Amino acid sequence: MEDANDQFQLSSVNDVSWFDSATEEFPNQKTIQSDTTVSVYLIVPRWFPFTVKSTERTGRFVVNQVVGQVVPRFLKQLKADYEVWSLGDDSRKAVCEGGLFDVDQSKSNPEMCDVSSKEEDKQD
Repeated sequence: MEDANDQFQLSSVNDVSWFDSATEEFPNQKTIQSDTTVSVYLIVPRWFPFTVKSTERTGRFVVNQVVGQVVPRFLKQLKADYEVWSLGDDSRKAVCEGGLFDVDQSKSNPEMCDVSSKEEDKQD
């Protein structure tokens, strides 16, 4: 639980796991799965010009948008890092430059850093 100030708290859990998802075509295939929970607690001051319901709705939208961008990027980077590691590279250097919130993608390795929703990514 992180306290941003006396009026705001954030709790976040991202449980990442994997399981066998072998098919005849890909007998060694594994699937990475993520279950993310974010809870935000805030005290809305009486003078605040918006209703609690509209504040909650707006906050839920913003948090969903952030999680919808950050988690897929994190999982893509985790997959790319695992693939490099599984080939014997123990250097632990980042496959993608920049952080999870960076808008610009790495120019040196765009396929590993691209987190756009592609049909082929859903099958990985």
